Amino acid sequence: MEAYLGKLLAVLYVALGLGFVIFIHELGHFLLAKWSGVKVLRFSIGFGPVLVSYRKGIGLRFGSSTRRYEALVQAEREGTIPASAPELGETEYVLSVLPLGGFVHMLGEGPQDPASERSTDPRAYHNKSVGARMLIISAGVLMNLIFGLVCASALYLGKTVEIAPRIGAVDAGQVAYEAGIRPGDEIVAVDGRAGVSFDDLRRLIAFSGAGQALRLDIRRAGQEELLHLTVSPYRTAHYDIPTIGIGPSPSLALSTLQPFSLPPGMEGAPKGPDGGFQPGDTVIALGPAGETPTPVASPEELNRLLSRYANRPIDVVVERAAKDRDKGKGVAKGPTPKQATITVPVNHFVDFGLRLAIEPIVAIRPDSPAAKAGFREGDRIVKVDGREDFDPMRLPDECFWKAGEPLTFEVERRTAGGVIETITLTATPDDTPIWAEPVYRDEPLEVPGLGLAYGIAPKIVAIRPGSPAAKSRLKVGDVIRSLTYTQSVPGQKEGEKVTLAFDKQRASWAYAFDQLQNEPKQAVLLSVANSETPVTITPAPVADWFNPRRGLEFQVWTRELPPQDPIAAAQRGLRDTWDSVLSIYATISGLVQGRIGKDAVGGPIKIADFAYGAARLGWKSFLPFLGMLSINLAVINFLPIPPLDGGQFLLLLFEVVRGRPLPERWQLAFLAAGIAFVLGLLLFVSVNDIWSYFRPAG
Repeated sequence: MEAYLGKLLAVLYVALGLGFVIFIHELGHFLLAKWSGVKVLRFSIGFGPVLVSYRKGIGLRFGSSTRRYEALVQAEREGTIPASAPELGETEYVLSVLPLGGFVHMLGEGPQDPASERSTDPRAYHNKSVGARMLIISAGVLMNLIFGLVCASALYLGKTVEIAPRIGAVDAGQVAYEAGIRPGDEIVAVDGRAGVSFDDLRRLIAFSGAGQALRLDIRRAGQEELLHLTVSPYRTAHYDIPTIGIGPSPSLALSTLQPFSLPPGMEGAPKGPDGGFQPGDTVIALGPAGETPTPVASPEELNRLLSRYANRPIDVVVERAAKDRDKGKGVAKGPTPKQATITVPVNHFVDFGLRLAIEPIVAIRPDSPAAKAGFREGDRIVKVDGREDFDPMRLPDECFWKAGEPLTFEVERRTAGGVIETITLTATPDDTPIWAEPVYRDEPLEVPGLGLAYGIAPKIVAIRPGSPAAKSRLKVGDVIRSLTYTQSVPGQKEGEKVTLAFDKQRASWAYAFDQLQNEPKQAVLLSVANSETPVTITPAPVADWFNPRRGLEFQVWTRELPPQDPIAAAQRGLRDTWDSVLSIYATISGLVQGRIGKDAVGGPIKIADFAYGAARLGWKSFLPFLGMLSINLAVINFLPIPPLDGGQFLLLLFEVVRGRPLPERWQLAFLAAGIAFVLGLLLFVSVNDIWSYFRPAG
């Protein structure tokens, strides 16, 4: 019952919030019109048939009061209305059926009003000075900007939490990887701007210009001086905005929603107090089961320990919130932390038993063992320690367990003249954690211990005896075209089918393989070239291949900002408001240039969806959303397109230049073209919204 009530309240908040943003906008027009002496006929929230109206002298009523008002005005002219009758208001305030906008109807506002009224009534909008009309047109936008500023500033008056600018994932082959950025790095400043959050960093990257380079000042653990790296963001095939290939750092606190997910290769389930891991637990130590655990202070330390003990059951020590209770009364005396130890079984990688072909190296991390050994992009590894039968998917594992030992590699390298020659290189892997989780669908496989990445061609070169593949009709030489699996959806019993195509989508085998490590054990479909029937196959745990991840789900690393005084809060709010305005213009520019994809923008459906999600999280999420929406409304509404405010402002600029208004037929043509464009755009984003929810995953 409480869950349904919460959803109902969230819907109510959304309706009231969106309605208020529209109200604020129209209130700006209304107040400036009244202040300028313009006769306002109607103040409407929403479009279409009128649900409820209010007019002074008539009161609140269902439907419009226009007919009643006209009848009373006529009676007043004829002298048939009593002198004691209440004074009639000239403005009708209405709530209409479609609350997706609103308007203020002023006498003589546009070509649709009778020319006689526009030319004779001194209170008609048309008869006011150009300056007054510009102020009236701009007032709605100004009110939205002020409301956005108030929302942004109000948030800083209390404690606020933001995602820390600490790097978690660095995607192999992306800009950040090749620049030398590493997990655990803290971004201190971007182009000299200090105090950025991870969201600020993501925004600055996303809205960078074509060819623009960003200077990152980085603090790295163990180094006293800051690092200064330069990156040039770009848009990848599977992302709608420019990126450099980084993700926020996880914290040591487990998710408050789902702290643990049982991997398909785990030998049993975790055991400990209260049934195992609990939402909000914080990992403080880890070690082999039954031995003294090692304290953990960072996600990087945690990952190293998970890799070091990947082949052994481990004890994970967590700090857990608890409540002391007065014995016999059950009265909570306050939260006190306690420690709990959970024993977690070994987790194995699951696979089909296929050895696939290795592709050339596509990325090398600066100052890595591979860079020091002389590897180059384009090299193709053909032997490891003299072995041709090495599995490229297991090379990250082999390098970790042989960290500190020199390994010999034979690589094929194409010379400037096009000749392929074989070169022998010696590299000593370091103990960088075994597995780097691919984020992008076309991401190559990284060998963290070497600091290089290569692709995996979905062509079978060998099948392991006794494996699931050996029991299927797959054979050496087959080329896998796609993989279809069921992806879990939080909060739903039924997952959704996802197809990863290795040819058309250029999805990587490394990405597909990683997805299977995170989903419950299941049969998947492999589509094979030159075969009409897909192969149904279930991946199985590999006895001697240990997955360092143990199913732990972590919260993102955040930092808490103390309450700000009103001046500091206003300064931060002004900065956020200005950033939002610039971001909107950058989005429009990026869409025109093709630097930002169409799926990066949302229409009414996505806006309502985001609003509902923010409302469910509480006012600290909903308030900044409303502020952002208000700023978006201001900027979009001031674009030079009729019937938007910006289009009306443009007509006034023409009037200033010409010394008189544009001919009425030109205004009508301009208005018709603008309406057609706006309706077409609204239809496009709405269809795009719907398609984003119903298109097949993959």
